[in-house]
Amino acid sequence: MKAKGCFPIIYKTILVLSLGLFLLLSQSCSKQPVEPEPELQQQVEPEPEPESPGKILYAAKIYSTRLTSEDASWIASHCDLLITDGSSDDWTFEMKATNPNLRLFRYLTTCLVKEPVNTAVTSVPINNLLEEHDNWFWRTEGGDYVYPVEGPDSYLIDPAASTDGWSDYWATEALNLIDGLLYEGVHGDLAAIDVESVREKCPEIDSRYPTEADFHAAQEPCLSSFHDRLNANDKLLILNNVTLGSGIDRDYLTNTRIYSEDGFNDQAYAMKAKYYPSDPFLGAESQEFQMEVVEVYSGFGKTLVLGAQPRVNREDILYCIGCYLLVKQDPYVYLNIDWDGNYNNMQMLFNDFGHLFETDYGQPLGPRYEENGVWVREFSRGTVVVNLETHTFEFRDNGN
Repeated sequence: MKAKGCFPIIYKTILVLSLGLFLLLSQSCSKQPVEPEPELQQQVEPEPEPESPGKILYAAKIYSTRLTSEDASWIASHCDLLITDGSSDDWTFEMKATNPNLRLFRYLTTCLVKEPVNTAVTSVPINNLLEEHDNWFWRTEGGDYVYPVEGPDSYLIDPAASTDGWSDYWATEALNLIDGLLYEGVHGDLAAIDVESVREKCPEIDSRYPTEADFHAAQEPCLSSFHDRLNANDKLLILNNVTLGSGIDRDYLTNTRIYSEDGFNDQAYAMKAKYYPSDPFLGAESQEFQMEVVEVYSGFGKTLVLGAQPRVNREDILYCIGCYLLVKQDPYVYLNIDWDGNYNNMQMLFNDFGHLFETDYGQPLGPRYEENGVWVREFSRGTVVVNLETHTFEFRDNGN
């Protein structure tokens, strides 16, 4: 009886399953629209962008010059980077309006304080430091203040004072001087590597740093703290390192100083005629060393101002251009013809030799290399060939 009672339930279940299967099969057999397969499209190369001009990136230095509006616009239209003192503060907006890509750096010393006496402020102000922080000042052996040869109104600060507030003071005053202006950062002068360099400027300093290592231990943290404080306010610090190495470490820049700066100003790249007119060219070994340092720095995206010091003639200037092209790395490496930061000299340079800076060399296609005793670098418009022994530069145009 119970078995017979269960049969209708099983029967109904089989019937429902069969009906569902039938509907599923009939649905799958109905004609479905077929999506057309996408056609293979031939790859079209995008139109190549026009190559950026291979112009020389030129850096100017203009100091202690009363500028007019016309002067400011002319300077901005003839350079890509400008280092200047307070005499240009009033013109930063006009310069940037003339050349929006112009990079502006404000000149300040890193180790001096002085009473501002005119608009061309070159050091952070002394304010009340003599009364409030007398221990910050470097002394002579007799205990007197040290006045650098630049002028009796300047006082030399001991870098060890950075741990006592000097770094905060310098950075605060530097930022106040450029506040509201269009400077990208500060160019810090007199950033000596060795105490011997300080002694050359200030021969009367005491012997508080008996060894170069002792001086490095005070100087480097001081400069590094300047750098960190400026960077924290979105400003850069490029330094005049005074020398390209230490007496105890030839590679001091790439081993140590590189961490304390966003770049540097090399005041004797390729030629040094300003200070050594009778021996105007760097030796081949020294020039190769400088190029190696520049390449390391630019590889880290740091800013290099190559201050060449040629004599006033076409051949010397071309040689300096050639040495620049061997390490050209946009937008980090700039050429400066270093003639005392004088506006009249800059005008003369471009009036007489401007066409040399307007040549389009194209873009570098690779690093420099040595071949048959000369340095060579391939550019998209030709080949740069520089002989460091005969001090000559040749550009072999490839017609592109």
